Amino acid sequence: MFCKDPFKYIDHSKLTAQEGFSDELVRKLLEIRNSLDTAPQALLDKGEQSAGNLLLSDDPAVKIIKNIILNRIKKY
Repeated sequence: MFCKDPFKYIDHSKLTAQEGFSDELVRKLLEIRNSLDTAPQALLDKGEQSAGNLLLSDDPAVKIIKNIILNRIKKY
């Protein structure tokens, strides 16, 4: 067996303003998401696949959320 207790390694926490998370960031990210080209994806139920890798964007809002994600991974 690969991992005897996988749920032991789940980390659940809230994003914080100190990390750069805010309502304004969410608004900007939703605007970006709504502007992306999407295509139906047969393997997704009630979902779509976006074109490209969002985290490669130079948009400042994307850079903030990318840094939050990378910092959380490092801490984990």
